[in-house]
Amino acid sequence: TGFQTCALPILRGLRGYAAGATQVKAVLRDVYGTETVVEESRYIADNALGAGSSEYSYQVGRDSAGSPGGLQLRGVHRLGVSERLTLTARLEAQKGYAAIQLGAVVPVAGLGEFGANVMTGRASAGPRPTGYSLSHQYSDQAWSTQVALSQRPAPMLLDTGVVATQVLREVSVQGSYA
Repeated sequence: TGFQTCALPILRGLRGYAAGATQVKAVLRDVYGTETVVEESRYIADNALGAGSSEYSYQVGRDSAGSPGGLQLRGVHRLGVSERLTLTARLEAQKGYAAIQLGAVVPVAGLGEFGANVMTGRASAGPRPTGYSLSHQYSDQAWSTQVALSQRPAPMLLDTGVVATQVLREVSVQGSYA
């Protein structure tokens, strides 16, 4: 008597095959040979994870270019809370500098993906490292756009050997057409 398309595995398992706006067509055939065609518009997000999925990267080391503060610790952990919400936590630390960033990615059907992050931390000199970023990404089979606005701190080593922060402000607009 009918199907709920959100429960079809083919519609949930498309991540990694196609990103952006797409048409999904599934032909369902019951044991009597009756066919039902289900066609839907979907937006498959590039940066969102599925419910219960996680992605992480943790690094400890020293930058060969002589980074400020010597030994560094960096990490990122992403968690797919649902099909429509992915949370992110980032950590960066070194002598005289530490920062944490929390963010989210939300795919919205027909509109693309929206992302937001906030950041705070501490430095041994200079202003308190705080920042934010806002982003939007949309793509389909023919074209894609990405817009981002951010303000973020970057550690820098002063002549006195103290780690301070400088503020980097960026606006990025990208697009492509195939």
